[in-house]
Amino acid sequence: MLMTAASNHLARPGLRIALILDVALKPGMHLYAPGVQGYIPIDWKLEDGGPGARRHPFEYPRSKMMRLDAIGETVPVYRGHIKIVREITFGQEGALKPLITSAGALILKGSFRYQACDDRKCYLPQDLPLEWRFQYQGLDRERAPAELQRKPN
Repeated sequence: MLMTAASNHLARPGLRIALILDVALKPGMHLYAPGVQGYIPIDWKLEDGGPGARRHPFEYPRSKMMRLDAIGETVPVYRGHIKIVREITFGQEGALKPLITSAGALILKGSFRYQACDDRKCYLPQDLPLEWRFQYQGLDRERAPAELQRKPN
């Protein structure tokens, strides 16, 4: 099972947030980790947000080595529960506005590629589409009410 989340539901100019993938594998299942040779590792891609959403470098969680006795290999895998976090920073207002839907939402898309295996076989590779929806909140361009303004000395 794969779930997506974000550290904030708002899209504001300059706001840095975390995007989260939460993967829960059934007992006995595993996914190959990045760096594996000869197998399909997990791969999380984000569509290019251009100046609207700058992607920051990230690292996949530490994997565990698993011995595949049937073929005499030891490979890096994930089992059980995996949480992957990567950060983005929303661009400036001029870069965000063209990306906003008529309903005021900003949508980030991506994909998650993996091949799940159990103790007997590997299943066909999958590419799952991913989507995060944010409510756009522009900059406050109004002055503070007079009663909250600082008085000159």
